[in-house]
Amino acid sequence: DTVNLAARLESAAKQYGVFTMCSQESLSLASEDPDYSILSRPIDRIRVMGKTEPVLTHELLYFKKEEAPKELILLAEKFAEGKSAYEATKWDEAIEIFESCLDLEPHHPDRAGGCKTTPSHVFIERAQAYKDNPPVAPGEKWDGVYTATSK
Repeated sequence: DTVNLAARLESAAKQYGVFTMCSQESLSLASEDPDYSILSRPIDRIRVMGKTEPVLTHELLYFKKEEAPKELILLAEKFAEGKSAYEATKWDEAIEIFESCLDLEPHHPDRAGGCKTTPSHVFIERAQAYKDNPPVAPGEKWDGVYTATSK
């Protein structure tokens, strides 16, 4: 089951333009080691193919948080704000925040060869789509989970 999940997350990482993605569980286990103070950003709560429970995924940004470049720290903070707005179905606010993250994205397609997207691009597109076709009816609470449709 663990290997299967790892394979699904590896595939999902490509869809977000992320090079190093792990589950919350893996990040928590690594964070128990006093030699690591990992800077990460929560990417998404996804339900991968073959699983019913959603998994919170993270992008690993830097292995020593206290040594991380200030741009990555700012990206992690701003992206978290965007995710909060997104999960609260505040689509316009989320789009604005994610757009402000674009210049901070370390693997932006305009600057990094081989990259096709970034997490900020993914959430801008998704929030724009949800503005037109909301994931829940007005007034309903949304769980913020994205269901992957491919392996």
